[in-house]
Amino acid sequence: MAADSVVMKGSLPIERPRPPSSLRGFTLVEILVAMAVMLIVIFVLFQVIASMTNIWHNSTGTISNFQASRSAFTVINRELSRATLKTYLDYINDPTKNNIPFGQFRTSLNAAQQQSFVPYEFARASELHFVSGPATQIIPSGTKAANNPGDAVFFQAPLGMVGGVNASSDKYLQRTLNDVGFYIQYSDLASTAFPDWLSTSFAGSPHYCYRLVECVEPTESLSVYGYTSTGSYSPVTWIPPASVATFPVAGTTYNESVLAEDVILLLFRPRLEAEDEQVVAPKVGVTYNSATQNSIISPNYVYDSRAWQTGYSFTASNVKTTSYAVYMRNQLPPIVDVAMVCVDPNSLVRLQISSQTTPPAVLQPTSGLFVNSANMDADLATFGQQLAASHIHYRIFRSSVQIQAAAWSNE
Repeated sequence: MAADSVVMKGSLPIERPRPPSSLRGFTLVEILVAMAVMLIVIFVLFQVIASMTNIWHNSTGTISNFQASRSAFTVINRELSRATLKTYLDYINDPTKNNIPFGQFRTSLNAAQQQSFVPYEFARASELHFVSGPATQIIPSGTKAANNPGDAVFFQAPLGMVGGVNASSDKYLQRTLNDVGFYIQYSDLASTAFPDWLSTSFAGSPHYCYRLVECVEPTESLSVYGYTSTGSYSPVTWIPPASVATFPVAGTTYNESVLAEDVILLLFRPRLEAEDEQVVAPKVGVTYNSATQNSIISPNYVYDSRAWQTGYSFTASNVKTTSYAVYMRNQLPPIVDVAMVCVDPNSLVRLQISSQTTPPAVLQPTSGLFVNSANMDADLATFGQQLAASHIHYRIFRSSVQIQAAAWSNE
């Protein structure tokens, strides 16, 4: 028997009862093992809590950073849906439709010209203008794709925005027309985001970044009415130059505002419903299939309601491109697919773009992307992979805007 369990009384051993197991203490080894396990559990809990805290802070920051972009995207959709051309029928001397411009509208001529005018047919007429396409082709002075990436769109909409000395008395004119435009500009903060009296404080301290710009021209200063006759002219006669984004600009009637920062790409794809695309496709010399779907009237993202007059993006001697211009003449696209790519500014800190006059290549779409509008979705996915590979957090906003005033005709 064990020594601690018996006692000797005389020559006979007497067994001592064992204490209950519940009254036995822990050994030193057991205590050390328990402490080690507890420390491991506490360490793991701290790691989990720290990780969850970082995720919460990052998610909160990302939501906050993208909030301005989300609001800006809503503004674009709302105002674009209100685009109008206010078309009417007018006589035109347009017998061939083989050259640009396609003749002349009678009401655009002076009295002497109207005396010799020979009407050929009725056609849709309008003094207003809807134009979208690569920003570097539309915005004057927008010579660098990196400085004006993606597309721009300019149109008229009844926003009822007035300015000048009569602004207070005109504030109830809620449906008056305004010239409206959206585009992206990569430039110095000191020259684009603040008034002159404040921007001087940034002298010598450049801070470059992407900005989504909206420009609105007050009702009483509509530049689009400055050109209503036919002939060869730039499609951007009434559109302000890129430098107008400086606040304020002497001599300009446009009100510029930065809707959001860190928006690196903006796309506009005018298109028709599938049924109309099938009708129009053979008339413009295109085979309608999955490779051309959604791009029949804007295969290269370009749409110009005055293409019949300006020849914008077309060659006048090309019958096919002239056919495109016929169908766009003074017509609004029924649908405009809008896409916007914005990035988390926290992801850009390590790129140090604030001191770079041209942004890093990783923020610019690689060659071949966003050329064919039929590949819009696939190109957006590729561009997203490009950003993700560089560990840049991004978000893509997509919508299909119905133009309320569009009355598309396939004739």
